[in-house]
Amino acid sequence: MLLDRVTYFTMHRLPFIATSDYLGPERRRAGDPRASKIKHLDVINTLKAKIEGSRLSMADLDRAVRGNLNDMMAARLDANGLKLGSVCGLILRAYEEKRVDKSVEALLRTLVDVLEDAIRTAQALGDPDLAQVCAKLAHQVNAMAENYEKPTSDQFGTIQKLGTVFELAKAAKISPSAVARE
Repeated sequence: MLLDRVTYFTMHRLPFIATSDYLGPERRRAGDPRASKIKHLDVINTLKAKIEGSRLSMADLDRAVRGNLNDMMAARLDANGLKLGSVCGLILRAYEEKRVDKSVEALLRTLVDVLEDAIRTAQALGDPDLAQVCAKLAHQVNAMAENYEKPTSDQFGTIQKLGTVFELAKAAKISPSAVARE
């Protein structure tokens, strides 16, 4: 029984997912009512290759791992973009409804955290331009968090534009990271 399970998981590796908060095997199973719509990423299964008698050179293995890592980082960057859009929407709604309190400051700090993660991810992907844009935005949002009760029109405009970019990306069904690079 245990050997059957080990064999099954060796031969049927779980796909990976990347969100703004998690990177690893998809834990939800088919038929789970909480099933995820996150893109599944197939990663190299060296144990299966070894069992099947395949020989991978170190160069082939290195190429496959680097490709998998790039795919996961790109997916993480897109997940960060979706989270940015969602948090921007919550912030804008709070200002529109005049519900500006410490929770707005917390949302702004969350936005900074996501932008900082996007900086690291863009750097890992070798995209210094995107990292620089995210760093500038993080600085602007951090300044807004310091004065969240009375943001300047430029600061408020930054949040509006950021929210709009990700809504446009979602509507066009393209990755938010690709829109941000434009």
